[in-house]
Amino acid sequence: MKKNLVSLVFLVKKAFLQKTGLALFVISILLLHQCSRAPLPLENAGPFSSPDTLVSPLKIGALLPLSGPHKELGKHLLNAMMLGVCATPHLLLVIRDTKGTAPGARRAFLSAKKEGVDIFLGPLFAFENNALFVVKDPLSTIITFSPDPRARTEGVYSLCFPVSAQGEEVVKRCHILGIREVVALLPKTRYGHMMASVLLESCKNHHLKFSILNHYHPEDLANKTKALPALGPCLDAFVYNSNQAIFLPEGGEKLAVLVELFLERGLSCQKHWFIGPNQWEAPRTLNNPLMAGGWYVGRQTQNATFEKIYRTFFNTPSSKLEGLAYDSVSLVNHYALWLKNNNKSHTFEGFQGFLQRPQGFDGVHGWWRFLSNGDIKRNLTTFQIPLHDKAPPNHQDFLPTKPLTGGVPPDASPSDASLLESTPSKEVPSDPSPSEAAPLEGVPSHTVPLEGVPAGPPFSASPKSIYEVVPSQ
Repeated sequence: MKKNLVSLVFLVKKAFLQKTGLALFVISILLLHQCSRAPLPLENAGPFSSPDTLVSPLKIGALLPLSGPHKELGKHLLNAMMLGVCATPHLLLVIRDTKGTAPGARRAFLSAKKEGVDIFLGPLFAFENNALFVVKDPLSTIITFSPDPRARTEGVYSLCFPVSAQGEEVVKRCHILGIREVVALLPKTRYGHMMASVLLESCKNHHLKFSILNHYHPEDLANKTKALPALGPCLDAFVYNSNQAIFLPEGGEKLAVLVELFLERGLSCQKHWFIGPNQWEAPRTLNNPLMAGGWYVGRQTQNATFEKIYRTFFNTPSSKLEGLAYDSVSLVNHYALWLKNNNKSHTFEGFQGFLQRPQGFDGVHGWWRFLSNGDIKRNLTTFQIPLHDKAPPNHQDFLPTKPLTGGVPPDASPSDASLLESTPSKEVPSDPSPSEAAPLEGVPSHTVPLEGVPAGPPFSASPKSIYEVVPSQ
């Protein structure tokens, strides 16, 4: 059985090499080693050894939506995982299709368990994670890509861009810039509710005011025609002052609709304080001339080598999710190398200790570490989109390289907010925007602020005051 397993691993790698070329394969080995580097005793660990010397690779289960409405996203994540697996003989990837449904996630999990898997990468959506509670055994470990804290239980970790860290970084940066109030437009979703709570608490800690300009349903931002009845009246009455920063938690086309609505009322990213979450760190947002001058929460570092290799292998650019998928494999590979070089056997307790090590890991999107409760601590910072006459040719050339000084690393969506919702969004672009799921029960309506959150300053239309306010740069 072991001999057949070794042969299968070798054949898969041989086919992959023939398709992509030996040179890129060797580079991917080096990339895997770079992305998983950490100060553990790995002096005797080579990045690769011959399949002929392989005795028993560590099995890991990939729980991804490979069919259904999100199959393209699932395939992209699988590509990133395969890029990592094909760079090492220490892992065997057991691939299972969740179909993007709760029952599919349960079936995929149980099927992989029958193959002897107890380390799982995925699933992707919060509703899939929640579905596994009834079938997960105490000795299985799940590394999910959803930032939803409800998906946490013992042995479950979220490899993501946490909502809490993004909200805290927004407020910290506003405090550094001398802004005294954060005014937010928030969707009636779980993501919107979570972000409101984080912003409120962080503003209290930094002695800033926080107010909600309005709540809206995600479908209100399908286009400007739908957005005007929902948001037009409150925007018409809003009086901006230079002590305020406007927080817009959307990305993609929804963000473009919001920015256009503000622009028609004399408010622009170039002349006023606009700030957003990690969803802004996407090509169609960074390349939008209307976004120039805006601020967003971004990754402190990014591995350009991974992006180059991924693009060459698969003829398409990678998104943040692909980087997370690669990091998940890189993490388990580093664990397998550590076991091998310390003559240890895989155990649930040993893997938990490895995941929670204080020194953390250095991945595609920079440094991060898991906490004992399954949360992730990740270094984020804030960038300003430069003013420019023409859109840059690609995302990599346009990413700012110099963050603001004076920031404090967060103590704690991916920025893909759709991964928080009870059902996935109907379409998944390269930088997904918040889910179009039904409003979260208990989230207040447009006209009623969250408990403890002021509704905002008294509104009196004054176009002159809007046009005159220009924040110092």
